[in-house]
Amino acid sequence: MPNDPCGLWQEKLERNPVLQVHVAMLWAILQEFAPEQRDPIVRREMTRMFKQSIWAVTEVKVSFKHDLRYVSAGVVAACEVHGPLRSWMRGRKPGAPKLNHEHVTTQKVLRQHLFQATDRRQVERILSSAEGCVVTVDEHEPLKKAAGEGWTRYASAKIAVWDRATATWRPDCGNSAVSAKAGSSSK
Repeated sequence: MPNDPCGLWQEKLERNPVLQVHVAMLWAILQEFAPEQRDPIVRREMTRMFKQSIWAVTEVKVSFKHDLRYVSAGVVAACEVHGPLRSWMRGRKPGAPKLNHEHVTTQKVLRQHLFQATDRRQVERILSSAEGCVVTVDEHEPLKKAAGEGWTRYASAKIAVWDRATATWRPDCGNSAVSAKAGSSSK
């Protein structure tokens, strides 16, 4: 298996305990306030809670928010120049790009699904599907405008994604030319 230019990645904590806390919390909120969802104040506060839960379940596995399983080709290239993420992210090494913790399925879509959830299992499925990917700030811009949702947005924006758990490029992201170019620079 090829080396990970961004440094060894491993899950720090099973997602399940944190996931279960947020599932229980959001399901309780949905049950309590379902009839009042149209009230702007209630909706704003529910949205705030949904956002917090989405962040929590995408960050819990890691030691810091940019140490995620998935990283873009731009992040891989930066790691090749500056070393593993841990060695330069916290200290903001001069010349290193700024990074974003990006939600593969946008928070907006995840929140819409949460507002429509009718049972606890749906809430769990929605939160379980939340996944993060570290991208450069420059890569984040086209992702904001890209068509589709989930990994399809990455394909639309032609952003290749490295899976640090398997040390392979995701086949459903970017295109083969982008993945091949990014892959050749990491050898």
